[in-house]
Amino acid sequence: SWCKVVPRDKILSVSCEINELTSERKAIVSISNGKMEKTVTIVQSGQKERINIELDKLEFSSKGEIKDLPIKTNTEWDIPDWCKVVAKVTAKDSSKLILKVDKTKKANVGTLTVKTKGGEFASIILSQKKGGLF
Repeated sequence: SWCKVVPRDKILSVSCEINELTSERKAIVSISNGKMEKTVTIVQSGQKERINIELDKLEFSSKGEIKDLPIKTNTEWDIPDWCKVVAKVTAKDSSKLILKVDKTKKANVGTLTVKTKGGEFASIILSQKKGGLF
């Protein structure tokens, strides 16, 4: 479905959609006139892994909250074990983390780094405001 052949007079043109994946893909085109047949293998390379967090900082209140963190990526990725993740939702070319921060009386600051299997990474500063006395 990603590779199309368009015949024009005695020339065949091959058109390929953009490969958003990191792996190469192949298609085999068969050309036949009824008496002879020829096959051509079309190879399209994959893209370099990419991952991006569009926010620089995500701030939580001292009362505790659940927030979505949007991530743009074209590959699988992981998060550190210490982060409380309610869910990791992945779709084509985008994902999101649903992060939960508990109620606190002290201020918290940290950096969350997400990393692809190939070593690309993106990070964001997470902070939580200091809670009141009551």
